[in-house]
Amino acid sequence: MIIVKIIEDNGLTALCTITGDDGEFQENLAKIKSIPYYDRNFVSSIEPKYWRIRHAEQYADRIDDIRVAIEIHKRQLKMF
Repeated sequence: MIIVKIIEDNGLTALCTITGDDGEFQENLAKIKSIPYYDRNFVSSIEPKYWRIRHAEQYADRIDDIRVAIEIHKRQLKMF
């Protein structure tokens, strides 16, 4: 599973924490690493460590967890 938090920072940015057993973890890590390096970076200076995915909207079709998090984020914005 990829736990995703969406923040707004010159567009939408996804903060992604990978969880799960080794097989699931490796599968999700491969999805994250399929994103070009210039739009992703690993943040290891805090716990839990996570991946920052810039321009998250561009990768929503590649990673379902990001797509769902963006949909939830947009629904929450409409409530205000």
